[in-house]
Amino acid sequence: LSGAAWTDTMQGSDFTLDDFGQFDGHPEWYDGFKYVGRRKVLMVANGVDTMDTAYMRDDPIKATANLYDFAKPPYWNSLDTFECKDVLMVEVDMPDFHPYTKKILYIDPECWYVPYSEVYDKRGEFWKYEEIMFTTLFDVDNNPVCGYPLTTIQRDFQNMHSTCTPYDLRNT
Repeated sequence: LSGAAWTDTMQGSDFTLDDFGQFDGHPEWYDGFKYVGRRKVLMVANGVDTMDTAYMRDDPIKATANLYDFAKPPYWNSLDTFECKDVLMVEVDMPDFHPYTKKILYIDPECWYVPYSEVYDKRGEFWKYEEIMFTTLFDVDNNPVCGYPLTTIQRDFQNMHSTCTPYDLRNT
């Protein structure tokens, strides 16, 4: 796999390598960053942890299906519990060879994870929206550990389809 593959789509999905975790590159690879401001958003920050069940280990696709309504159009509506959270917005300018012109990251300032991102095409038009649903895990002393990802979904609004990927990083 080439080091330049971070801008290529992966295995017929809507994701580039750069999309995993919303931002998966080195800061020096980009043309610039700009703080846009703060905003209140609805997000899944303490979602139902379907990953911690035998059901998830046996069939991650069915477990993920419990988090989204794949039966009714547009087939990507979240079923989990949302809460209002304050986020920071950072605009990332992409290099010329990248398929995006810019990406706006919505960053949770409490846990420093990125629940949402917006992606714009080469014409500067809105293209994709990525959401990562999170849950709170607990350490051995039962203290909350912030921001464990449950699943991510990339919604392509220009082509009206999406790619959903379950996470289970506990055994890595």
